[in-house]
Amino acid sequence: MRKVEDQLGRTPWLAGRCSPWPDVNLLLPLRMMIARMFPDIGNDANCPRLLAWVERTRRGRGAAALSMPDHTNGAAHLHGHVK
Repeated sequence: MRKVEDQLGRTPWLAGRCSPWPDVNLLLPLRMMIARMFPDIGNDANCPRLLAWVERTRRGRGAAALSMPDHTNGAAHLHGHVK
């Protein structure tokens, strides 16, 4: 998470200053990683840039990706709903 924070301190997107489309591909895996693997450090005190990036990406082009229809026939494991 430190590398992600460092990158976001240098550029607005993980992929640099270019279009955020590559970042959209990372949105769901990083959201799941924060929630499942690092819930104790995934907060504003430890990774403010990452959490701001999640919100910026989710509201921006990520919103279009997240609003696409589900063609997985409800495969929960593809959506992070597996416990």
